[in-house]
Amino acid sequence: DDPNDIYWLAQIYFLMEQYPRVENLLLKDDLVLKNIRCRILAIQCEIKLEKWQEALDIIQMDDSDIKEKKSVKIEKGIKLEATLCYLKGLIYSKQNQYDKAKESLKEALFIDVNCYEAFNLLISNYMLTNEEEWELIQSLKYNDTVEGELVKLLFISKIKKYKHLDAINLALERLDKDFYLGNNSDILLSQANKYYTQCKFKECLEMTLKILEIDKFNMDCILLHLVCLYELQKKNDLFYISHQLVDYYPNHEISWFAVGCYYLLIGQSSEARRYFSKSSTICPTFGSAWIGFAHSFAAESEHDQAILAYSTAAKLFQGIHLPAMFIGMQHLQINNNQLAEGFLTVAYNICKSDPTLLNELGVLYYNKKEYQKAIDYFEEALKYIDSVQSRMNYWEITLCNLGHAYRKIRNYGKAKEQFEKVFSLNPANSQAYSAMAFIYQIEGNLDEAIYNYHSALVLNPEDSFCAEMLKRALEELPNYDISKGVGYKFLGGILLLLLLLLYINALL
Repeated sequence: DDPNDIYWLAQIYFLMEQYPRVENLLLKDDLVLKNIRCRILAIQCEIKLEKWQEALDIIQMDDSDIKEKKSVKIEKGIKLEATLCYLKGLIYSKQNQYDKAKESLKEALFIDVNCYEAFNLLISNYMLTNEEEWELIQSLKYNDTVEGELVKLLFISKIKKYKHLDAINLALERLDKDFYLGNNSDILLSQANKYYTQCKFKECLEMTLKILEIDKFNMDCILLHLVCLYELQKKNDLFYISHQLVDYYPNHEISWFAVGCYYLLIGQSSEARRYFSKSSTICPTFGSAWIGFAHSFAAESEHDQAILAYSTAAKLFQGIHLPAMFIGMQHLQINNNQLAEGFLTVAYNICKSDPTLLNELGVLYYNKKEYQKAIDYFEEALKYIDSVQSRMNYWEITLCNLGHAYRKIRNYGKAKEQFEKVFSLNPANSQAYSAMAFIYQIEGNLDEAIYNYHSALVLNPEDSFCAEMLKRALEELPNYDISKGVGYKFLGGILLLLLLLLYINALL
């Protein structure tokens, strides 16, 4: 009847995943009242059995009968009181009581800064905003040793990469030079996350591939790797890794999330929805699956269903702006500007440096005819893109939007300047030619207008706006000869073909 023997027997049952036997062994003799280690093991067992309330009841038992102090360390491990707080936070998160979960997890870190599980749950589940993460890291009490310094640098490297970039870069540099962790998977993953946040998808993919060479099934890295493959439209790679994951990890939520990403990429939204749903069924708190599920509805313009799924993701990811931004984007598409403004403002309060969000705010105020405000947001987005040296190719649409906003306030010189930048990035952008032609027509430069309308129609013959405006421009042109119009169209086609060949050659 030695409690230590009973504890180790229960530990063996637990590792064999025989949780009912653990429960029976520990609870029948009230060992949870006498020994803190037995109490923690019993709580872990109830969590595995998804008996959330029973687990909370054990945590909240009277401590007066415990002979062993909570703060006693076992084999120099985490303080037991911190472990209890972590488990309480985990249970609250499973019950979707995120405010209580945050408080418990923070308390665990205040008791023992080395309780990494508590920190990881806060960060990986996006429970805190970028500013809250920074404040938490600064408020923790670290050991006045090299170990304490290392823990702080590691924590800094894991926070979201929207703010405090100088401190994050310094932490990554010191972890490499002072602690020789430059090739450590966690440090490389932090660097990859920074690239992804800055929309440097190619660099991010290179980094995730490097990590997966070291650790082929690092699930944290695989999640980021999957979204990079999606952004870069690498269908074959996404197909291959999806099959591997399903073969090796058929009961893991990320495996079916990968399959959903593949089907979403190839345009089969209903199939994608099926697999995202399966992923969220395996792990109901996996927010990425809910966002993918919502994207599948958005791709089919099922706005109400998409908003509902994004709302679920917003409840799970309280510290990140993406769900609120996506809801705002859906409201924008159905011209519900008032609700769109509310959600986009909520997203902006969480993150003020996402260029996609800044672009959507610009579109919102453009629709509301507040053109100067729209210009401010478009320029803020482009300024951020330039500051992090992101590839401008991904931001043609923002340049086009800025050009349209300048046109609306009749600053035609600035407007044309933006469209010229678009041509330098992509000579085959028909919308830019159409917009440029419209400006020339307003200015009375009909020859240039007609040339640009022809260029736009060569690229997009179905553009009814261009066809109608070209007809009007031709009617406005005095003594217009139809043969000249054919010449314009032919010349425009030849020039565009040359530009396209140059563009393809540059890409190759």
